[in-house]
Amino acid sequence: MSQINWAESVDEDIAPSLLGSKKRSVADPAALSAAKRPRTLHSTLNQSATRLRSEFRPSALSGPVAVVSRTRITLKRIDCIVDPRTGDMQFESSEIILRGRLRNDPLSSGAMKNVYDFLSDNGQSYVVKRFYRLTEDSENTAPNTLPFTVDEHLVQIQAEAMRIGLGQWFMNAFFQHARDRNVTAIDFNIAFTDAFLAEEIESPSPASGIPQITAESPGITWLVEPKRSTSVEHFSYTLVHKSRKKDLRSSTIYAFAHFVWGHSNQTMIFADLQGTPALVGRKDGLVLFDPMTHTVAGNSGIGDFDEEKL
Repeated sequence: MSQINWAESVDEDIAPSLLGSKKRSVADPAALSAAKRPRTLHSTLNQSATRLRSEFRPSALSGPVAVVSRTRITLKRIDCIVDPRTGDMQFESSEIILRGRLRNDPLSSGAMKNVYDFLSDNGQSYVVKRFYRLTEDSENTAPNTLPFTVDEHLVQIQAEAMRIGLGQWFMNAFFQHARDRNVTAIDFNIAFTDAFLAEEIESPSPASGIPQITAESPGITWLVEPKRSTSVEHFSYTLVHKSRKKDLRSSTIYAFAHFVWGHSNQTMIFADLQGTPALVGRKDGLVLFDPMTHTVAGNSGIGDFDEEKL
């Protein structure tokens, strides 16, 4: 009786186990059993456990669930344009109009800014941010009030957009510097968030804290970013710049912070670097958001502790 040529007919997934042992006969029942054994969901999940991360959070009903309310708004987009050679920035009014529903109450709040959820009519989900106070010593106010003028807020929210745009400009220069010197121990899948400004037009939202919009009294300007994961990893803080982590990503961000100091002619550093997992260039990466800067002049925005903290 002629033998079957298993090397030609065996399934690719089990070939190594069947062909790698010279002692096992092709008629070995154990080998045939392994060849016929189907994959199970349990085994597949075990193999993928290290590659998958779920953000599922079970809801525990301990009482009535809050019902959120939203208001329809219209936003006019304003882009931050960065000169690729010098890093100089300017703002350019766009013809793009965004319409959608803005949540009336904050999704979350930081030390200085409130974050609101915005659902655009085009299906895109965003977070929009505005300041609720402009100095550390000012009192906290109710979420939907504005204890300063629209123009005062505009100056600071523009500074936030400029930090993000300038951060990406420095990141591009940092990566190019690494490539020029053939440095391979770099995590290239890091980027600053896409962001733009958007001015409320037509009618104000409750979240803006503005009573009305007129030709003499413009609406609030928001910082707008794509909505992403709520998982956040911190790499540095406002006045603490050294990272205790030794992994490639942390080391890359730490090296980036040093690079900025040198590439800015020792006039600027980035602080409070934090990010969330996201696709960067179609690969698993990290998107940085809400960066802070300290400069020699002390004029880069809220939280700039000037030369004293450099």
